[in-house]
Amino acid sequence: MERSEEAFSEIMSDVGAPDDLTFADFLEWCASKKEIKNYREKADELKDIIHAREDSMTGGNEMAVTFPLDHYFADGQYLRDLKAPAESFIVSKVHKYNHFFFLLSGSVTIMEQDGTELVKAPYWKMTKTGTRRFLYTHEPCHFVTVHDTNKTNYVDAEEELLTDSFDGFVDSELDISGIEKFIKELEIK
Repeated sequence: MERSEEAFSEIMSDVGAPDDLTFADFLEWCASKKEIKNYREKADELKDIIHAREDSMTGGNEMAVTFPLDHYFADGQYLRDLKAPAESFIVSKVHKYNHFFFLLSGSVTIMEQDGTELVKAPYWKMTKTGTRRFLYTHEPCHFVTVHDTNKTNYVDAEEELLTDSFDGFVDSELDISGIEKFIKELEIK
């Protein structure tokens, strides 16, 4: 491992990386990316289990009946307006782009890859690319999300902005295959 650290330092120096970037920091960063990948796999599994259970109880239409979702468009903006009753469990789609979401009323427990938190309105947060949330509403909630798009209907906008699964989801932040190859090359030197 010592040779890898020396080789790493030389390469990082050659490319002008900060002096305080250590091999251990680099390996820790790689491990965090693997943890996100693991979370995403488990999140897709949980989503499938929840949807299968909902479909068996409701014939697959619970979201449309229970959670009214309205869509609004203006000058390159798309607003999604969702109202959910108390004691509801919601699984979000995977978000392809950064955007803002707002909780206008109610309280909700939100679980995502960064952790779990109980929040109360008024509340807002930036949704990062690749986020899937699991939400439990403790009281009736009113959510709004705002997205950049030039689409003018919700079907096209959802196709551009959201996806049902992490399968095939490309997130350059998490592609660590080149980094893993780099580490192996360092270990050989």
